Amino acid sequence: MMEEFDNIRKIATDNGYPIGFIEAQIRRTLDRYYNQEQNSDKPRSTNKTDEKQKDHICTDIPYYEKSTEKLVQLTQCPPPTISTFFTTKDKIPTSLRSGIVYEITCQDCSSEYIGITIRQVQQRLIEHGQPPDTTNNNEAITQTHNNPQQQNTRPMRTIKPINRYSIDPNVMN
Repeated sequence: MMEEFDNIRKIATDNGYPIGFIEAQIRRTLDRYYNQEQNSDKPRSTNKTDEKQKDHICTDIPYYEKSTEKLVQLTQCPPPTISTFFTTKDKIPTSLRSGIVYEITCQDCSSEYIGITIRQVQQRLIEHGQPPDTTNNNEAITQTHNNPQQQNTRPMRTIKPINRYSIDPNVMN
């Protein structure tokens, strides 16, 4: 049996496992084996403590540096708090959101433009010709567009946000 343990130690150290981990696994396996033999001779009692122990599952997990450490951290997390179920932040208005796909339709020629922006929608629409004092108010846009004294000479467009997307660093705006 000692030869087999030496063989296990050699294989595990060749695969990068720490010697302390290897010894701990061998000890746990032997303890489980000896406890199982001792418990098989005793009659089992059916009380609440035995039922609680049935809820726990014990298993040996191979050690792979960072993956195993992440798994250990996962099992040590505290239970969720009430704040995880309720949000205290107000919703951000659509005009102030970033990461939006939007569609602009020209009322003069019925052309459509679909764009994406990583900046705030309000700022991007101003760059497209929407007057800065209005935010998604189509009536105000029409009034300023028809006003000949207005410096904005671009054709009137209707603005409709389409969808939210995740920001892709490879896409330029």
